[in-house]
Amino acid sequence: MSVQADAAPGRPTHAHGETFAYDAFISYTHHDRPVAAGIQSGLHRIGRRVGQLRALRVFRDGTDLTASPDLWGRVTDAMDRARYLIVVLSPQAAASRRVDREVAHWLRQRGADQPSSWDTACQYAA
Repeated sequence: MSVQADAAPGRPTHAHGETFAYDAFISYTHHDRPVAAGIQSGLHRIGRRVGQLRALRVFRDGTDLTASPDLWGRVTDAMDRARYLIVVLSPQAAASRRVDREVAHWLRQRGADQPSSWDTACQYAA
């Protein structure tokens, strides 16, 4: 899936014109929950543009996901609708099958050469 940055005013879109539901998806382990919550909080604070009513939209399972028979389906749906993947890297995350599965899904859907960079993220957040 290719991504077209800044095709719509104020919000990036997928190549086929859909607006991303989330600016970022945070992948982390239970052990790293405080770090993931801090990242989400920071992105909400710094991600607001002048004149913009809402900050960056960040998906984190602790705040955006409820119990469901199709939990993995809901996770992949959120990932597919996110512009960036943020992985909290720790020894626990490196050993986590769930984090590995999320990263594998992202790479299958987007590929390792997805056109995204820290510079682009900083420009978008500024």
